[in-house]
Amino acid sequence: MSIPKRIIQTHRDFSLCQDLSESWIVKNPDYDYRFYDDEMCVKFFKKHYPRLLSCYLALPNNGQKADLFRYVSVFHYGGFYFDADTYCKVSLDTYVDLNHKLVVGYEMFASLYKNRVETYVEEYASPKQMLQWAFAAEPGSSMLKNLIKVIYNNVTSMRQNQLKKFSSNARFNLELTGPIAFTSAFNYYMVGAESEAVQILPQLNWGYIKYHNKEVDPMRNDDVKLLHYFKGSWRHKA
Repeated sequence: MSIPKRIIQTHRDFSLCQDLSESWIVKNPDYDYRFYDDEMCVKFFKKHYPRLLSCYLALPNNGQKADLFRYVSVFHYGGFYFDADTYCKVSLDTYVDLNHKLVVGYEMFASLYKNRVETYVEEYASPKQMLQWAFAAEPGSSMLKNLIKVIYNNVTSMRQNQLKKFSSNARFNLELTGPIAFTSAFNYYMVGAESEAVQILPQLNWGYIKYHNKEVDPMRNDDVKLLHYFKGSWRHKA
């Protein structure tokens, strides 16, 4: 099985991210493009994964909900997920091999980080973190299946008021549904995965961050394949 030519994005309102979303459509014209607003996400769970619906609805903030939806939708359909605040610079076909089971990129690692060690361990998985604002997988991905199970078990083990209280903490969000949870699932998957089943992209491909990649001009550097504008504010809202 290979990764299908499909792009999935989600946001509460397509009109707020249409310009960026169209960059993915225009540069990847032979890909099936699917966009889900909040109502469509709920309908997706009701139709395909009713057992997960209560878990999805229990998540206190929209960032957590978007995290769970991205994992479940790519698990179900296969293809690529990209945050709605990302801009596509070049066609996916120019650098991604669809014959893999999984395509991921680095977000951060210790030698790249510019701040104190104490800050790193608060914000990222150590010693390296995979990003999850962009990834791809085959339908039925075992890595995503395990990740979804872990999230479901963790969410359903907490009382609603407790979950809401803890979700005001940024690190909790990262570990519950965010990139630390994703990285943990990826690391576990890699223990038993064959190396040729996974394409790991260099940090600059999907993970360019202005502060930490100060020497890079993202529009002129061909290693930068997408730009992420970090418009989400889930870290500060519960």
